[in-house]
Amino acid sequence: GGWPDNTPPEDRADFIYKQMNECRELARLIRNRRRGDMWQNKKIANTLLQCYPTTIWFNGKWSPVTIIKFKDFEVRQVFNAHFRNRSPKFPNTNSRIRFTPSSPLFQRKKECIIRAVMNAITRHPDYKDCDLTPLWHCLVLMKPQEK
Repeated sequence: GGWPDNTPPEDRADFIYKQMNECRELARLIRNRRRGDMWQNKKIANTLLQCYPTTIWFNGKWSPVTIIKFKDFEVRQVFNAHFRNRSPKFPNTNSRIRFTPSSPLFQRKKECIIRAVMNAITRHPDYKDCDLTPLWHCLVLMKPQEK
């Protein structure tokens, strides 16, 4: 899977915007916020992203990976839920595009620290009947709540 290496970033971005627009829940969020079709107005789609979809040029060809970063965690969740089991076909090729969520390395490294803190808290007698809620997307541990 992946993009054909001769596919320029602009064509990839257009395809990504089209796929974003086909996600009904995401399109509804856009319409509620801005009114309009994000496929027709790239500026609207870009309001959801931290930056323009990024593709790396290496050894005379484009990478098979294009990175998109969402500004809003809720929008990212909606997009990922929609494309979890789908691999749309890129036009005029046999390539299927897979959308795969990932976490930055710094987030994965800090996750171990939060898990250790959670383990220590749940072993303390004052908190044995409490639930801990980690917010993984921002690496925050919420105050323990009674079960």
